Amino acid sequence: MQQGLWESLLLIEKGNGSANVLKDFLSPLTHLIPVEENNVWRFSEAEKSKIIHKLANCLETLEQQPKLLRAQKKRIDLRAENGSEFIKSIAVIESLWDRHTTPLQVVKNYLSQLPYGENQNQQHFLEEIENTAIALCQYVQKFQASLDQLDLHGAKCILRKIERYEWLDIKTIDTEHMPDDEWEKPLSVVSNEIINSEPAQDNVEKSNYVDVGSVLEAYLLEKNKGKIAYDKNGELILTKNQKAIRAGTLLLHEFLETNDMCGFNQIDVSRILPMVIQFPKNARSLHKKHFEGLNAFEVIEKNKELKLDLRNESQALRDFGNASTLYNWAVEKKLIPHNLFKGIAESKSGKKQNTKALGVDDVHGSKTKKLPFTDDDVRVLFSHPVYTQRKISVRTGQRLNYQYWVMLIALTSGARPNEICQLRVADVQFRDGILCFLIQTLFEGQSVKTVNAIRVIPVHDKLLDLGFMDYLRSVQGKELLFPEGFVA
Repeated sequence: MQQGLWESLLLIEKGNGSANVLKDFLSPLTHLIPVEENNVWRFSEAEKSKIIHKLANCLETLEQQPKLLRAQKKRIDLRAENGSEFIKSIAVIESLWDRHTTPLQVVKNYLSQLPYGENQNQQHFLEEIENTAIALCQYVQKFQASLDQLDLHGAKCILRKIERYEWLDIKTIDTEHMPDDEWEKPLSVVSNEIINSEPAQDNVEKSNYVDVGSVLEAYLLEKNKGKIAYDKNGELILTKNQKAIRAGTLLLHEFLETNDMCGFNQIDVSRILPMVIQFPKNARSLHKKHFEGLNAFEVIEKNKELKLDLRNESQALRDFGNASTLYNWAVEKKLIPHNLFKGIAESKSGKKQNTKALGVDDVHGSKTKKLPFTDDDVRVLFSHPVYTQRKISVRTGQRLNYQYWVMLIALTSGARPNEICQLRVADVQFRDGILCFLIQTLFEGQSVKTVNAIRVIPVHDKLLDLGFMDYLRSVQGKELLFPEGFVA
């Protein structure tokens, strides 16, 4: 009978003439079973389990297929353009709930087919079954409404509420303390009662709690050889890579809604990927003024109005890779047992490639083969007015001289762009009577790819012909070779 009930419920959800099927199936049994307490429990747990499975599958489908998320975003945009009628969501969202029905209608229709009769001694059990069914239907309706707006965080919160939902039999009611009395209480009192009424196990301190902020601090201390310095604004002075690790890790923990490095699982990590992709570009830097004081979820919500550009997948994966760096370190220090971010953001360069028995001709035309610029490429690059007419941009009254010199230094020296950009004035010295660039890591914020990259490069004569010595004299007394800084 139970199997038949589940099949019948599926027919009701699909709305394909299921009422007659149910009636035929249950007509010999309808209203013959006086409902007992165990019927309420079984109904509540069985329906809850089925709904959780369905909604979780829907979330997983959306999160594993970013193109579905993009399709729904387009539906949302189309609604904004055409307010005359409601434009349906994509099929996977529409399948959750029939918008032409209400929770009460669905419940009345469904429960009328169940083989439960009224229990004269305990009439409230039948009412509790109806209450449970209505509550679960309302959850499904709200879940669908959240996905209509691509509010995945809101949908996850609703799913958690369903998981925690329980029907409880209230044995006695204190008639001297009526529900209306609650309205007279201060909000703080009511809130404290709710907090204090949580199950006891929730108040037990976790023995394996590992705070991500403390681990980050220890990691940065080690990487900076025990020295932590702050700039004039009170900001921690870190290398670009260290900043990326800190920012990426903290952002992911915002989405995970925990500072505990052991407080989530692999499914949680997979589920937050679409939300990380929805995070606006430069939300915490160039566009900081728009999102001051907002958490990650609120930033996404506000950006629905601002419509700033979103991050692409590679940027989101970079955050996972940066967090994985910290987690690997924490695993090595035996602070946590596993790195749940491992493998999610494995870069192309990080993947081990099979190089066994390969000749030069075997990789001809391969993506792994990096071709140098041709002479024509170089001519196009350096035909820009920056080089032909020295039309250099000005920002806040300061000429951006790096626009002219960095590319020319790269052309004549073979140095990497980041090596050139981090040069100090002190890194340009005469060695044996020859002016040279010293690629080194003596100063804060300098880094090189490998130890072999530390080297001395003579300044090309062409740079001297173009006036590099005059430029060098103009920045004497300053720290950076290009003190105007760089636009990220």
